[in-house]
Amino acid sequence: MKTYVDKQYEQFIIREFSQDISQDELVWHRDKRNRVILPVECEGWMIQFDNNPPEEMLPNVSIFVECEKYHRIIKGKGRLVIRILED
Repeated sequence: MKTYVDKQYEQFIIREFSQDISQDELVWHRDKRNRVILPVECEGWMIQFDNNPPEEMLPNVSIFVECEKYHRIIKGKGRLVIRILED
């Protein structure tokens, strides 16, 4: 079961994680393509890449996620809404 809801647009995806999601559902994973993530709503939410400390997500500050690189999301307050651009 997906832990998020996607809205597909022509050039990008809007992904929303509910405030009710459990941290246990936010698992380490790898993406099949390079991505640029642009947080829209992200109060206290963080992203962590393998062998690195977590980094706070900031609104409108893009994050590059290299394909096949392990990473995870760490829950903050409220919902998380991100804009995803893929190669």
